[in-house]
Amino acid sequence: MTKIQKPTGWKPVALDGGYGWVVVFASFLIHVILDGFVYSYGVIADSLVKEFNKTNAEVSTILSILTGVMAAMGPITSAICNRIGCRLTVIIGAIIASIGCAISYYAGSMTYLIGSLGIIMGIGFGLIYCPAIVMVTMYFEKRRSLATGFTVCGSGVGAAVFSIIVSHLIVAFGWRTLFLIYAEDEEGNNVNEKLKSAVNKDSEAEEGNLQLAQSSDEGIVKSRTNTVTESSGYLNVKDVFYPGSVTGLKEYQKDAEHFRSVTSLHSHNPKDKNHQLPSLKEENEEILGTQSIWTTITKILDLSLFTDPVYVLFVSSNFLASTGFNPPPMFMPMNAENVLGLPKESAAQTVSAYGIANIIGRIVFGLICDRQFPCKYGKDTARNRLWIYNWTLMLCGVFSCFVFLMVDEYVFKAYCFFFGFLISSYICLTSVVLVDMVGVDRLTNAFGLSLLVRGIAAFVGPPIAGLLFDLTKRYDWTFTFCGTCLFVSGIMLFIIPFIQKNKSKKVRLE
Repeated sequence: MTKIQKPTGWKPVALDGGYGWVVVFASFLIHVILDGFVYSYGVIADSLVKEFNKTNAEVSTILSILTGVMAAMGPITSAICNRIGCRLTVIIGAIIASIGCAISYYAGSMTYLIGSLGIIMGIGFGLIYCPAIVMVTMYFEKRRSLATGFTVCGSGVGAAVFSIIVSHLIVAFGWRTLFLIYAEDEEGNNVNEKLKSAVNKDSEAEEGNLQLAQSSDEGIVKSRTNTVTESSGYLNVKDVFYPGSVTGLKEYQKDAEHFRSVTSLHSHNPKDKNHQLPSLKEENEEILGTQSIWTTITKILDLSLFTDPVYVLFVSSNFLASTGFNPPPMFMPMNAENVLGLPKESAAQTVSAYGIANIIGRIVFGLICDRQFPCKYGKDTARNRLWIYNWTLMLCGVFSCFVFLMVDEYVFKAYCFFFGFLISSYICLTSVVLVDMVGVDRLTNAFGLSLLVRGIAAFVGPPIAGLLFDLTKRYDWTFTFCGTCLFVSGIMLFIIPFIQKNKSKKVRLE
C-alpha cells in the first residue's frame, strides 16, 4: 500500500447536501443567463433584420454559430475542466463571453456580429455551460435528480424572464445598449466565488491522505470524496454526465463501492484474467487529472461507439431533433409580431410561455421517467423512458406542422406553451436514455460524441429555417421544416427495442 500526500489544491467533495446546494444555485444562475440570452435571441433578431437590411437566414446564422460552437465546445471544455478545473474554466469562459458581447455594441455589419456573438460569445458560453453541469453531479449522488432538476430549470426561467426584459430594453435603449448591459453582468465572478467558497469550505472539513493500492486485490479507491481535486480529474468519474440519481443504476445497485471507485472507470475487474490492470502511474494520472487535454479529448471522441447500430440510430435521431429544436423559439416572437401583428412586448410573451412550460415539463418528466406504468410493458422503466422521449418529440413535430392554422394570438401562444412543455423531455432525458442504451461505463464517450453531433445540427437548423422564410415569405414552412425533423427523430427510435432484442439473441446463440 502506498500513501500519496494530497497535492496542493486537493479538495474533497461532500456529497448530497451542504455547500453542494450553493453550487446548485450558482449553476441555476448560469442556466438562467446563458439560455435566457439564447432563447430571447428571436426578440433581438427582428431588430437586426431591420438595422442591417438582411434576410432571416443571414440573421439566424448568428444563433446557429453561437449554439453550434457552444455545443461543439463540449468535448474540448470537458478536457479543459479535467485539466484545470471547473471554477477556472468558468471564469475564463465568462471573460470571453463578456468581451464578445461588449464589442457587439460597435457592430457595423452582420459579419462583425457573427464573429463577436457567434464565435467569441459561443466559445465563452461553451466554456461556462459544461462545468455548470459537471459541478452539480460531483456534489450529488442520491439527490442528484433533485439537484440537476433545479439547476436545469434555470433555462426555463431565463427564457420566461429574459424575453420580456429584452423586449423592453430594446424599445427603451436599442439593441446596442442591450449588449452592453448584458456584458456588464458579472455573473461569472459571482458564480465562481460561490463555487470557490463551496469547494474551499468542504476542504477544511476533511483532511488526510489519499491511499492508492498497487495490488490487483486492493486496486479500488473506495470513496468518490477522494477522487476529485479542485483543479482536475472530473471526467474520471464515469457518471459525471448522468443527471439522475446513481442509486437507480444497475451498476450502483450491484456493487456501490465498486461503482464509486476510480479504478472502475477503466471498466476492469481485478478477477478478470483477460483484462490487464493499469499501471500505478496510469492510475495516478487518472485520479490526479494530469493527462493531456488532447488525450482526454481523444477518449471522449472515441469513434468505436459508431459500430453499435443502436447508438448510430440514436445519434441520427439526435441530429434531426437538434436541427428542429433550435429554430422555433427564435421564430416564435417573429411570427407573432410580423404575421399576427402583435406589438414587440406581446410577441415576446410567446417565448415566456415557452419558458414557463419548459420549467413545468422538466419537473414532470423528471418525476415520471423512473416510474412503472400499468400496461403490458409498463414495468420496463428503460422502455418507458424511450417511449416518453419518442412520443414527445413526435407531438412537438405534429403541432409545429400545423402552425399555419394558428392565426389567433392565444392559439399560437398555446402552441408555444405546449411545445416548451413537450420539448423539455428531449433536454432532460437524453443522458438517461443514453445510459439505458450504452451503459454508464460509456456515457462520457457517448455524451461527448452526441454533443458534437448536436453542435453540427445547431449550425444547420436555424439558417435552413430562415432560408425557408426568405424563399416563401411565410413562417409556416419554417415551423413545418422543424416539425418534420422532430417527428422523424422520434418515430425512428421505436425500432431500438427490436434491435436490442436481436442483439441479445445473437449473443445467446454465440
